[in-house]
Amino acid sequence: MQPARVHGTVTPPAIAAWTLALMLACGAAQGGAIQNCGNGVLDFGEECDDNNAIDGDGCTSQCRLGALCRVSDRPGADALSPDPQTGNCYARYVASTTFDAAATACTGEQGHLVTITAAAEQERVAALVGAGPAWWIGASEDANDMDTVFDWVTGEPWAYTAFAPGQPDDDFGSDGNGDCLAVTPTGWNDANCVFDGYAVGRICEFQARIFADGFE
Repeated sequence: MQPARVHGTVTPPAIAAWTLALMLACGAAQGGAIQNCGNGVLDFGEECDDNNAIDGDGCTSQCRLGALCRVSDRPGADALSPDPQTGNCYARYVASTTFDAAATACTGEQGHLVTITAAAEQERVAALVGAGPAWWIGASEDANDMDTVFDWVTGEPWAYTAFAPGQPDDDFGSDGNGDCLAVTPTGWNDANCVFDGYAVGRICEFQARIFADGFE
């Protein structure tokens, strides 16, 4: 490895070591564990530090700013799962409704139907689902209902999928209108968006919100 150079000159070893330490700290801020998280002091690389390792209180155990994710914060939710790395809160609500009604309920609570864009996120949502039947998630059919591509309610790119075996089938053998997605214990199923007898509830996702006087 060549010595670090600044403007064409060799950087002294002490400065090079400081630069390496800074790079490591930046790496921690991008997703690694922060060594001093939880000491009540806002150290380099931390977004917050509230002197505890409790998730769901607005500052996660990884010192990330997060959405509030406690029973008192999400009235009506029967199960909650805060993600310490992203700060997102996942909440399960029992209510047999149509897809649109479920989406409206989530946005009315300052969130949205969950958008699952990675395997780790699917695992967290699957843990919320447990052995239960089906719960609406935030995807509906795109312009082509003959493929396996759907649109996320947030406009995020469609890439990761976790369909149940044999899905999506556009409700083949039923009404042929499987245009919205629900998550089940075996994966994602497509279902009729306006049928309120399939999904028993919804999974909402919340991110930290910024107000003029601070975070929520």
